[in-house]
Formats: sequence, structure tokens, C-alpha cells
Amino acid sequence: MKQIKTLVLMQLRDKIDLSWPKTRKGRIHTIIMSILKFAFITVLYSAVLFVATLLNLVYYSDMPQIMTLVITIVMLLLLITNTIGLTKSLYFAEDNKVLITLPVSNNKIFVSKLLVFFFYELKRSFSFTIPIILGCALNIYLKGYLQMITFVWMIIPMLLIVALPVLIGALLSIPALYGYRLVNKVGILKVILFLIALSAYVLIFINIGGMIPSKIDMPNQWPEFRTAIITFLNNFEAKNVVVTWITRTLIGEKTLSGVFSVNFVTLGKVGILLAVCIVLYVIGYLVSRPLFFIMMSKSFEFNKDKGKEKKNKRHLPFISF
Repeated sequence: MKQIKTLVLMQLRDKIDLSWPKTRKGRIHTIIMSILKFAFITVLYSAVLFVATLLNLVYYSDMPQIMTLVITIVMLLLLITNTIGLTKSLYFAEDNKVLITLPVSNNKIFVSKLLVFFFYELKRSFSFTIPIILGCALNIYLKGYLQMITFVWMIIPMLLIVALPVLIGALLSIPALYGYRLVNKVGILKVILFLIALSAYVLIFINIGGMIPSKIDMPNQWPEFRTAIITFLNNFEAKNVVVTWITRTLIGEKTLSGVFSVNFVTLGKVGILLAVCIVLYVIGYLVSRPLFFIMMSKSFEFNKDKGKEKKNKRHLPFISF
């Protein structure tokens, strides 16, 4: 465990500023400022959502749907960034040449790579994901439909939610590696992928532009605007059953009285989520780890340029001298 901790800290320094003030006063100042920053972001998101309820844009009952939407978007983005990042870190990182020379097992190096991305994503989640989820939860709590203990409970499923994209990204790094090699080998694929991405962006902007009415009259169109938002949130929640299920692991199940409560059903869902994370880790350990060892060993090898062989020539003694 001590070796894994050392490996994680070595690699984490490239992603996070781990410098710590030497004086006690400096440490206290750093901790207080970090807490205030997190509290400010959380209150800001909560205030924005509260204003939205005052404007009748959304109601407190729509907060779980907003959480589902946020978690879906965040997990998709994290899945993409972690897949790309782990592909580079596991198979192409320059520090692999250094790590392979250390007196530690390759298994510990692999685990440390995953932990580095987990802690990095956990830190990033304090800037957006966790504050906006807490903002939604605060609005539900202020209406009296959420228990105070839920805010403490949310820590456990939140750790698992952050771990999911990292573990899935470790598995997707394998096809990403072969896809990267194929694209580099076949140059025309780069052009095709670029054209596909460009066409997708153009279609998205065209669809968004088509949704904007030619004549905007907010006072008269406000009810229709709100209805469209609520319909979108409800349809989104209905179609994303898995993420809705994950949202319930955070705030609990809705009782007959309308209060969200953490009960045995919630505990069972978190247990299933934990089991999924364990299964993903085991599969990644068995599948991604061997390829990681092969690529890490290849990165350590180097080709020696022998040059063109030449025949020995006989020189006169004076020239040789």
C-alpha cells in the first residue's frame, strides 16, 4: 500500500498542485479558502436553481430530473476524457520508462494509474458536479422533501459515480489504442473522421437554430417555454433509466408523502453500484493490464542504429599513426 501511495503521488503531481504550505497559518488559510470556494460555488448553483423556481421555470419536483441530466452529461464527458487520458497514460506515457525501472511490481503500477485518474476526477468534481448536485438537493431540502442525513449519505454513492467513468475508460482504452493505430496507419481515415465530426457539428447547430422561433415573445410564450422544458426533462428521465437509477442512489427513494428518503432499496442500489465497479475493475485488471505491460515494456526498449556495415581496410603504418 505504501508503494502504491508513493506511485500515485509521483504521477499526481503532473495533474494537481500538491504543494502544501509549510507554516500552520498557511495550511489553515489554504483549507479555509478551499472550503469557502466550494461553498460559494454550491450556493451559487443553488441560488440559480432557486431563482428558476421563483420564475416558475422549474419546480422543486423537477430537481431530480435536473440531477439526472447533469449526471448524464458529466459522465459522458468524463467517459470521453478518461478513455483518451488512460489510453495515453497506459500505453504512450513517457513516465512508463521511469516507472518500469522502479523496484515495484507491474500490478501496482497499473493500479496507481487508475487511482491517479480517480483522484484527479474527484478533485474536478468539486468544481461542478458535486456543487450542482448539492444545489438541487438543497432546493428539495428547503421545501421539506429531503432529509438532512441525505447530505452525509451522498458521499458514498458519489465516490462510486466518479469511479465509474475511470473504470469504463480503462476498458475502452483497448479499442481506442487499436483505433488510434489504425487511423495513423491509414491516413485517409483522419480526413473521413474530420468530415464526420464537422458534419455532426453543422447538423447540431442547424437543429438548434431550427428550434428557435422566428418571433420571440417571452411574456406570451413563457407558459409554452416552461412546458417544453418540463416535457424535455421528463422524457429525458424516462429514456435514461440507468442514470435515473443512479440519481436515486444519491437522494433516496420517493415515499408516498413525496419525501425522498434513504431506505433499504437505496442501500441495495448502492450495493449493486459497488458490485458493478468491482466487476469493471476485475475485467480491466484481467484485460487491460496485460496489454499495459506489453506496451510499457516496448516503451522501455529502444532500437539501436547499427549503421551500414563496412569492410575493414588495411592502411599504411604512417597513415594509421
